[in-house]
Amino acid sequence: MESQASYRLLLVEDSEEQRLIVEQMLLQIDSESYQVDSAATYAEALTFIQRHSYDMLLIDFYLDSPHTALDLMQEVRLLNLPVVVITADEDRTVFLQCFQKGAKEFLNKPVNLVEMQVRLRSVLHARNYERSLLEEIQERRRIEMQLRQQERMNRILVEAFPHLIMRFDQDNILLDYKNDPDCLLGPPGTKGKFLRELPLPENLRRQISQLTHLVRESNTDEEVSYSTRNEDFELTRYELQGYPSESKEVIVFLRTYNEQDEYSLLTAHNLTINLSNKEVRRGSSTIYLNRKEYRMLLYFMKNPNRILSKDMILNTVWGHDYEPEARVVDTLIARLRKKIDQGFEPKFISTERGVGYSFRTSDWRKGREVVHD
Repeated sequence: MESQASYRLLLVEDSEEQRLIVEQMLLQIDSESYQVDSAATYAEALTFIQRHSYDMLLIDFYLDSPHTALDLMQEVRLLNLPVVVITADEDRTVFLQCFQKGAKEFLNKPVNLVEMQVRLRSVLHARNYERSLLEEIQERRRIEMQLRQQERMNRILVEAFPHLIMRFDQDNILLDYKNDPDCLLGPPGTKGKFLRELPLPENLRRQISQLTHLVRESNTDEEVSYSTRNEDFELTRYELQGYPSESKEVIVFLRTYNEQDEYSLLTAHNLTINLSNKEVRRGSSTIYLNRKEYRMLLYFMKNPNRILSKDMILNTVWGHDYEPEARVVDTLIARLRKKIDQGFEPKFISTERGVGYSFRTSDWRKGREVVHD
């Protein structure tokens, strides 16, 4: 038997003696698997069916006059409810009529215990398979509909979006891209390459990798969007959005912003960075910095009064991790301190022991360079 399941059956039999016999036989087969309700009349059976959900009907062919099993089967035809007919009639016309109405099996009176067990098990097994198959078909239709809706939405987004659009497969191989106004991807030969091989800034590659992972792990077929921001600490800011597509593919929309369009000067007291020409001044003095020193100062001044760990500095200024014992961060900070703090007041760079460093200031602002004609 389907021993792990519990089935609710409705027995419709106008003879009380026969009802008790069949109920006892069902208990003998498996008292835990079957919950049996009994009805003596056609009307009583309809009441039970309206109030409860059943896995199978056992119906005596001849019910209370003028009703037969055919009448009750006609009433439940839309419920996808398997019916087993119990009859002592050997007229083949009865069998044919019942099969035409949807009967799954017959039990001849007097009912045999073994025969009942085999036939009920067969009907319930077929019923379970049919329901699971129907659920699978419905789920596939639901997914197909969502995919079609998602594809329509993606097409609308792609047609309307003027910036770079990339489509990655489940292994983050670039399948296709559209628009590249900033020439981030270079020549068309970049199609078919892994994300890690694309000629993108390291921080941007890492952000795209995290974004595609988030979209795939969202565990939903519905439209999902994640937004994130990445800065290369020069003049460019990137904003990303990711949308799921079929077969674990992800469509990534990337906008590029030039910070110089928003502001060109960062100032803390008498220390100023000009983003247009990368000039650094402290009071009336020009401070000459190499590329790493400039990126470090820019990182500080974009994050005033915030503690920056050594790992954060490594990932931002170098773009990848160094071995902890390398002490490259400490060395860089020492050089930068000497250039921007030594001989000047106030002092900006503060050591946060055991954590990292911070840029302390009570007078921080950003603005635009005034150009005189």
